Amino acid sequence: MILGGVFSELRDVRRAQGKRYALELPLCAIVMSMMAGANSLWTIELFIAERLAQLKGGLDAWEHHG
Repeated sequence: MILGGVFSELRDVRRAQGKRYALELPLCAIVMSMMAGANSLWTIELFIAERLAQLKGGLDAWEHHG
């Protein structure tokens, strides 16, 4: 995923307990939702919730293990 490559260069400042997924995962999901027209936290959440199974299938490889 191209966006993942861009986001992988960002420094992740989250605490360890907040790192279930690599930073690229939520950032890509947020950008995809905005590209689809989401313009608020609610519509971003709705976009992700409606497509969670599809997103999860393609993004599980980024799950943080550490």
